[in-house]
Amino acid sequence: MDYAGLREDMYQQTVQKIRYQLESQGFTNIADFSKDGGEAFFMKDTIHLGWLGWLAFDKAVDPFLSNPTPAPTYHLNERFFSKDWATYDGDVKAFQ
Repeated sequence: MDYAGLREDMYQQTVQKIRYQLESQGFTNIADFSKDGGEAFFMKDTIHLGWLGWLAFDKAVDPFLSNPTPAPTYHLNERFFSKDWATYDGDVKAFQ
């Protein structure tokens, strides 16, 4: 995160916000690698997975692709498209 200029608290707040947005709309199969970026070779740069990251991705996604299940019902929420959500930095569960 030093390379990107992000503070740990900013990064974790963003991770929490994305996870809340996904889960609250019914997306429950989430491959969360937010704690792995500091591991050697996990990331190639700030936005691209390295070889170790691709290996972890493959292991996380393989069961999802190999064992198809009925599609869940997603409930897309228009409020997540708003500028208010984009700039919101409070408790995600309190966002109205």
